[in-house]
Amino acid sequence: DYDDYKKFPWEDLNIEVVRLIIGKLREESLSPVTINTYLTAIKQTCKNAWLDHLMPQDTYLRIASIEGEKGQRISKG
Repeated sequence: DYDDYKKFPWEDLNIEVVRLIIGKLREESLSPVTINTYLTAIKQTCKNAWLDHLMPQDTYLRIASIEGEKGQRISKG
């Protein structure tokens, strides 16, 4: 519900929240590639927030250190 990213409470976004998001994506049985796409988007958004001085560096570095999902989806065919 935020129309301007500068008004988003970036101080509330932390590694625990990102891990919770990744956990929810796993529960939805999304493929590792899809989960990694979401994770990359979150990391890039956090990087831009940090560069704009909207997120502390230590929070950004912790989020950036989250490793992507490993594995692959078994093909249906």
